[in-house]
Amino acid sequence: MIHTLPLEQRNLHGHFSRDLAPILTIASGDSVRFSIPNSGWLLESGEKFIPRDPAVNTGHALVGPIAVRGAKADQTLVVHVDEVRPGSWGVTNTKPPHFIRWKIDGDTATSLGGHDGRNI
Repeated sequence: MIHTLPLEQRNLHGHFSRDLAPILTIASGDSVRFSIPNSGWLLESGEKFIPRDPAVNTGHALVGPIAVRGAKADQTLVVHVDEVRPGSWGVTNTKPPHFIRWKIDGDTATSLGGHDGRNI
């Protein structure tokens, strides 16, 4: 079975914790499709995606947790990454606060120029 998780606040967090409740329970062999904002929680439009709790979720956007039916503590799970599809854009942070925005088309990335970090 293939599960699709929408890009929603409830599916994302920015820290690891065993106290986070699973957002989805799957069977062994199931697949999960999802998308996430970039490492700065930015969307392609340049808007900042607001995490569930900005005070706690300060790291990269993470999906989950996802529970696997029948899995037990101390077991090792095997995860296969079937496909990774990059978005159509990217940002490189440089110093001093400076962003270089990229357009991505297949295997080609084209610089769209730099910004001073106040507006990307």
